[in-house]
Amino acid sequence: MATAYYFSHTQIRVEPSVSVTDWHLSEEGRARALRVVNAPWLSRVTRVIASTEYRVIQTAHIFAGRRDLPVELYPQIDDSGRPLSDFLSVMELERTVAAFFARPLESPRPGWEAAALAQQRVVAGMNAVLDAKTDDGDLLIIGHGRIGTLLLCHLAGLPISREHYHPIRGGNMVAFDCASREVLFRWRMVAPPL
Repeated sequence: MATAYYFSHTQIRVEPSVSVTDWHLSEEGRARALRVVNAPWLSRVTRVIASTEYRVIQTAHIFAGRRDLPVELYPQIDDSGRPLSDFLSVMELERTVAAFFARPLESPRPGWEAAALAQQRVVAGMNAVLDAKTDDGDLLIIGHGRIGTLLLCHLAGLPISREHYHPIRGGNMVAFDCASREVLFRWRMVAPPL
C-alpha cells in the first residue's frame, strides 16, 4: 500500500514589496522543515511533488535533497489564485481566509479564486498524479494549508469548511492511500514550532 503525504510549508519571510509567489521560507520555517527530514515515514518516499511557489519549492528541496530525489512541480496544486500584488495585513488575510471557507462558491475578495474552484483544480491535479503512479513507493506532496484542506475535505467526503483547516504556522501533514484515496489521518503537526 503506497501512501501520499501532504505537508503544509512552514513559516515564511513576509516581504510586502515582493510578489507573494516569490516569498521565501523564514529561518525558523527552514529549521522546522530540517527537523523532519530524518523521520522514519520518509524512508519509503520515492517522489516529491510541489506547487510552483518559491517557499514550497524551497521546502520540497529540503526533503528531496536528503533522499537525492528530484522535485516535480505541479501548478495544479498551487495556492488559491489571487492577484500577485494583493498584499494583505494579518487581519485582512484572516477575514479573507474566513470568507474563503465560509462561502466556497464565491470569491472571498476581488480577483481571488473561490474555494470550490480551487478544490476542483487540486483534486484533478492529484488524480492525474495518482492515476499515473507506476511504483509502490510513497509520495510526498508539499503545498499550502488552504489547498491541503480542500483536498482533505474532498477525500474525506466533507463539506468545505474552516473546521477542517490545518493548525496554524504550517508544518502539518495529512496522509491518504494512493490507490483507494482513503484518508489515513487528518492534519497532524509533524514540524512543531521551535
